[in-house]
Amino acid sequence: LSPSHDGTVTTAVPELTFAIFVLLAVIFYIKYRQSGKAKNFWTSAVLYFLAVLSKEPAALLPLIFILIDWRLFGMGIKDFFNLKEIKQYLVFAGFLIIYLLMRFAVLGSVVAEGPAAHFSFAERIYGFLFLFGRYLGKLLYPWPLVFFYRTDLSLNFLNPRFLLNIVLVAAFFYLFFLNRKINFLFFAFVWVMIFLLPVLIFLGATGEGMFSERYLFLPAVGFAVFLGYTFDVFWQKGGRIKTAASLFLIVLMAVSWLIVFQRNFDWKDNETMYKKTLSQNPDANPIRFNYGVLLRNEKRDFEKAKEQFEEIARRKPDWSDIPMVYLHLGDYYLNKNDENKAVEYYEKSATASLDWKTSFAYNRLGVLYAKKEDYPKALIYFCQAAVSNPDLAENKANFDKALS
Repeated sequence: LSPSHDGTVTTAVPELTFAIFVLLAVIFYIKYRQSGKAKNFWTSAVLYFLAVLSKEPAALLPLIFILIDWRLFGMGIKDFFNLKEIKQYLVFAGFLIIYLLMRFAVLGSVVAEGPAAHFSFAERIYGFLFLFGRYLGKLLYPWPLVFFYRTDLSLNFLNPRFLLNIVLVAAFFYLFFLNRKINFLFFAFVWVMIFLLPVLIFLGATGEGMFSERYLFLPAVGFAVFLGYTFDVFWQKGGRIKTAASLFLIVLMAVSWLIVFQRNFDWKDNETMYKKTLSQNPDANPIRFNYGVLLRNEKRDFEKAKEQFEEIARRKPDWSDIPMVYLHLGDYYLNKNDENKAVEYYEKSATASLDWKTSFAYNRLGVLYAKKEDYPKALIYFCQAAVSNPDLAENKANFDKALS
C-alpha cells in the first residue's frame, strides 16, 4: 500500500498476520451482515481472536464492526440494544476476555508499559498530537525510509516539527468533518484513527520505538480507501481531469517502486541494515547494540564491537540496557586478560540498574573471585546474581561448585 511498508513486509511477521486476520475478519463480518449466515459470523469471531493473538491493537476491531453496522448497514441506536445484537457483540467480548486472561497469566499484567512509560499527563497529550501528526505525515510523504526513528517528546510547543504535526492533525479532522456523510470516507478516517490509537495512547508500551513505520501497516488501509475514493471522483469527471489523475497515479506508482527498489539493497543482511540505520540515526541504541553483538559473535571483530559498545555508553549512559553494554565491555577486557578492567566493567554492569540483567555481571564476578579462591566474596556475588535472576542456571551451577 505504501513504500513505508517495505520494512514491515521484510521483518515484521506479527504485523502481517495481524493485518491478514483483521481484514479477513472484516470481510466475513460484512458477508455475515449480507447473508445472515451464522458460519460467517463465527468465522469472523475466530479470526478476531487470532488477530488479537497476533497483535494487541486488534482488540479494537469490534469498534470497526459497530461502524460497519451503523454506516454501511444502517443500524440505529435501538438496533444496537436488540438482545440478538448484544449477544453477538458479547461473543467478541468473550474472546477478548479469554485473551486478557491468557496475557495476565503469562505476563502478570494486562497492559505492560516499558521503562520509558513514566510520562506526565502533559507529555502524553503532547506525545499524542506529535505522533499522530508525524504518522499522518509519513502516510503522505513516506521518504526517507528509516528502520529506527529518534523520538523526542520533550515539551516544546514552539518546536517547528510539532507545529507542522498540529497542522496535519487539524487538516485530518477538517477533512473528516467535511466528508463525514460519505460512508466510505467516514469509514477510512475512523479506520486510521482506531488502529493508530494504541501507539498514541500507550507510549511506553512501544519502548524506544515510539514512532515506527510498521505501526502504519494496518492504518494505511484506511488511507488507501481514501486515495481510491478520491481517484475515482476525478476519474468520473472524465476529460483532462481523468487523464491528469491517471498520470498522477502512474507517477505515484513509479516513484513508490523506485523507493522500495532502492530500499531493498539495505535489507541485504543484518550488518548492512544496521549500518544504514546508524547512518540515519546515530542514537538508535538498540540497533547499535545488536550491531556490536554481531561484530563480536559473528564477525569476531572484537575491536569494532568494543567501539560500538563504548559509543552507546558515551551517548546514553542511562540507557535501559546499559548493564548489557558494560557486560560486553567486561567480556572484551577479560578476553584480553585484563582482569582489573574486566572487573571494573562487570561492577558497572552489576550496579547500573536493579533488574535481572545485572545477574550476568554478578555471576561473572563470582567466577573471577572463585578462580582466585576468594570463595566468601565469590559466594556474595553468586547470591546477588540469584536475587537478580533466580532462574539463571549457570549461576546456580557456579554457586554449588563454589560451595563444594
